[in-house]
Amino acid sequence: MQDLRDFYSLTLKSCRENVEPERVVAREEPIITIDYDVPHPIHNYLDFVINLQVGGSYGRVALKKIDVGLLETHSSLAPELRGLGYGIMMYSAAIRYAKELGFRVCSSPKHVMTASAKRLWASKELARSFTIVSNWERFYVV
Repeated sequence: MQDLRDFYSLTLKSCRENVEPERVVAREEPIITIDYDVPHPIHNYLDFVINLQVGGSYGRVALKKIDVGLLETHSSLAPELRGLGYGIMMYSAAIRYAKELGFRVCSSPKHVMTASAKRLWASKELARSFTIVSNWERFYVV
C-alpha cells in the first residue's frame, strides 16, 4: 500500500475549497492511499483501489479496466461520510491518478449506479476539476 497524502495534498485542498466549510466535520485529517492488484470484494477483478480513511470510517473507489486505456469506477463510502465532500475527494484522487497513468475514466453503467453515485458524477464539484460528458449509458471524464 502506498500513502498518497503528500502526492494528493493539492487534490485534498481543492476538494475542501469546493465544499461548504460548515459541512466538513471530520475530527481527523483524511488519509488517501492506493492499493494495487487487490481483489474487489464483490466484483472479480484486480486493478487498483483508492482508499479514504477519516477516523474509523472508510471509503474506496475501485478502478476496473474495461477496454484498452479505459477504467470504470466502482465505489463505496461509509454513510457517516456522505454529503461532506469525501466522495468528491476520493473520485478526484482516483481520476487524477488514472489520468497520470494515461487512462481515461468512466462511471459504471447508469442502470446499475446508485442515486448518490449519479449525483456525484453530475455534480458541479466534480465538473470544477474535470470535464464530464454523459451519454445514455455512462458518464465519462474527457
